[in-house]
Amino acid sequence: MSIFKVGWIVAVGLAILTIVEYIFAAEVADATARFLGLVLSAGTKAGLIMWFFMHLPRVWRGEEAH
Repeated sequence: MSIFKVGWIVAVGLAILTIVEYIFAAEVADATARFLGLVLSAGTKAGLIMWFFMHLPRVWRGEEAH
């Protein structure tokens, strides 16, 4: 798969998760459910950013991959 295609998939995923965060923040009345939804969404977004944009998986590869 092309790196550009993966980039677009990650960007769309981040946009969808941002919409989910907004819905949780604005529409969910239960504080516990709102908190858990926001934490899960933010954690997933952070993971996507670290994986794709920060190239974190390269840290655990051998020296020849750098």
